[in-house]
Amino acid sequence: MFVLLISTIASGDLRNVVLSVASLPRTYQSPLNIVINDREIDIVARNLVFLLIMFVEEDPHTAAEYMLHVWYSALVTEACYNVLQKKLKPLIEDVCDKIVGRPNRSLLGKTWTFGGSSLRLVLTREAWVKLPSYFDVPNGMTKETAQAVRQAVVNVPSRVDYVDRAVLMRPPHLGLGMIDFRNHGVLVPFGQSRDAFIVPNP
Repeated sequence: MFVLLISTIASGDLRNVVLSVASLPRTYQSPLNIVINDREIDIVARNLVFLLIMFVEEDPHTAAEYMLHVWYSALVTEACYNVLQKKLKPLIEDVCDKIVGRPNRSLLGKTWTFGGSSLRLVLTREAWVKLPSYFDVPNGMTKETAQAVRQAVVNVPSRVDYVDRAVLMRPPHLGLGMIDFRNHGVLVPFGQSRDAFIVPNP
């Protein structure tokens, strides 16, 4: 499989790509080339993080778990954060070190190979330089402040009626899960311990 990730025209989120690949028949054996593009560096960075997790993490169940929490949870585990910091971020920093002095608007590409698959990323130098920060917890951000920032958005008093109506339309057990997730911001089964989730999601 070859994946090309570039920053130009908006393409939406990665779930469409995942569904397309997962829908291929088990008998499919031909080469697969996927092009994903987006003009917003935030979206490109998020998609890059997910793709690198898929390629770098050997256990597919662990990779899926890390991707889930990076996408949806306000906090991640230390193990997940270590993958971001020690396995993924150095791949980006290596490129940044090699493009010092290039014009900010010049398009630069990097291809990583993982077994029989490869991932190519094409960005301007300006965008490349921004990428490492997406793997870091912002300065001063703690577990408590991350939760407070999230609460200020998802449980703002002016939206309480919309939330109550959304909960009302679900069966009770699903409504409880929805309320629990809104209150704690960690996407785990209802009642499961969240003790391991201590690092703010970068």
